[in-house]
Amino acid sequence: MDEIKQVASFFQGLYALIIGLSLTEAIRSVVQKENLGHAKSSVLKFDHFPSLVGFFCIVLPFYQGMGRHFFDEYLHFNYKKADYSTALMIDGLSFLIEASVMFCMSTLLAKDIWRLFFKVTIVLMALDSLWAVTIWQFTESEHFKYWNFLGMNALLGSLIAIPLLVIRKQDEKTDTYAIFYGMFVNLLVLIVNYIINWNWYFPAIK
Repeated sequence: MDEIKQVASFFQGLYALIIGLSLTEAIRSVVQKENLGHAKSSVLKFDHFPSLVGFFCIVLPFYQGMGRHFFDEYLHFNYKKADYSTALMIDGLSFLIEASVMFCMSTLLAKDIWRLFFKVTIVLMALDSLWAVTIWQFTESEHFKYWNFLGMNALLGSLIAIPLLVIRKQDEKTDTYAIFYGMFVNLLVLIVNYIINWNWYFPAIK
């Protein structure tokens, strides 16, 4: 069992590293270095802040959820024993891909490329939903336990898609409305997600 936990820890370390890099890149992109003569000065890009907040709202439940999933499945060992290696590989590679998508998102916080940020967000929701349905095939449980999270993915993906479908022209004013819309949508879904799934994210003390 300790050997299995070590392998699970390896995959956890991989996706945690990439998510850490994505957070670093997101914060770094908000601070612009400018040369002022012989000195360097940092200038905050305030138009990046709404997308930065939205990005944090996505990363937080994803990273916490990944950790909770690994803890539940590989500490309590809920997988069919014969299939654990396949399940662990699917978990590890899926979370690695999702973390890589988050890194891509961290480079797309500029106001004028909000469409691309929104599209990548939808791709992330689709990938996570695909993982949830696929990995269920390898568990001992007869009941699919991730319905709530599929609902959250569908809710965020649907709300984020609205401006992509409705807004045809792009100008500075429209871009501003779009990034603030994205920020509030991500905040809303984050709050709803934690309200509904609070006991899963924060298990009661037994």
